[in-house]
Amino acid sequence: MKKIIPLYILISLSSCIQKKVNNSYTNKNLAEINTIEKTVQDNQDFIDTLYVTAKDGLEIRNKPSIESSLLGVLPYGKKVHLINMDKEIIHEKKFVSIYEYIPNDNTYEHRVVYVDSEYLGQIEEIKLSKDLLCETYFYNTTDENNFEDECVDKSILKFNLVAENKVNQKTILSKIPDTTYITKVDGTLTIPLQKSNNNLIFKDVLKDNDNYREYKYYGYSEPLNKHLIYEAFYEGGEFFFVDKVNGKEKISFIGYPFISPNNEIIVTFNANPYENSGELEIFKITSKNKIEKLFSGNFKNWMPLDQDNILSIDNNNVIIKVLYSKVFWNKDGNLNSKNFQLLKLSWKLNLN
Repeated sequence: MKKIIPLYILISLSSCIQKKVNNSYTNKNLAEINTIEKTVQDNQDFIDTLYVTAKDGLEIRNKPSIESSLLGVLPYGKKVHLINMDKEIIHEKKFVSIYEYIPNDNTYEHRVVYVDSEYLGQIEEIKLSKDLLCETYFYNTTDENNFEDECVDKSILKFNLVAENKVNQKTILSKIPDTTYITKVDGTLTIPLQKSNNNLIFKDVLKDNDNYREYKYYGYSEPLNKHLIYEAFYEGGEFFFVDKVNGKEKISFIGYPFISPNNEIIVTFNANPYENSGELEIFKITSKNKIEKLFSGNFKNWMPLDQDNILSIDNNNVIIKVLYSKVFWNKDGNLNSKNFQLLKLSWKLNLN
């Protein structure tokens, strides 16, 4: 029989792990939950932080028995905290506490549950597998078809995990070169234009509100004849190109725009910390140096480790460092920079 240990799970009553089971809570239930919540807050003695290692998820039950009621399933990679509490409540057993946020009433709800301890492990055990790479919250293509909660069609993109020794160092792309004649002075970035007596002016607004703007010059792309600039907002930011000739064209990107060696494709990535997802955009460069979006998607299971750097790019593939989204942050809440994997992304897109 599988070993079952008692766990203290702090979960929202509306959490996604409740989808498989319908539960009703009486006032007595909620009173007991509130009592346990206070006990945890007064006795936060974490033994360890562990992660769900069961690929199909880990069942949670109301008693330490496989015959007891199934309350829900914790997803693969879910972080849990083993804690000790007053022995009159838990009898010196091990419990796990997990906090889930309830947007509606800005509070937490909790209850005592039990799980099989065999399927809890360390963060290093949580890895991406190939079947997880294509899953998206949504994606869309140039034909204006929008897809939600689907894998990206293999006729558009292919995803593979590769070993570091398989990376072709010859295909590593240098970034857009910086220039020495454009600098920011007193918070003002000035871009001279070829066919105008005027300059493009970008002035920092360093206010602690939604009006915040701060600009950084990244360089000039000779094949595109465009300048690359980064604009930081109050929360977030974006890269954009401006045309060197007239400055009128402004194309924005979610991350640093990497250009393929044949100057036909631009690929850009972003790690979204609010949704714990990875964002990807792919653009084509036309014969007239116009930039048109071919693909954009929000991926459920992986996030780029360093969206401003890639390992390799050629005319049909790019290789980047990624993390499984549930372990993007380590136990201490910092970036889990040592547990990355290499994702090879190959595109089959219509460039005509």
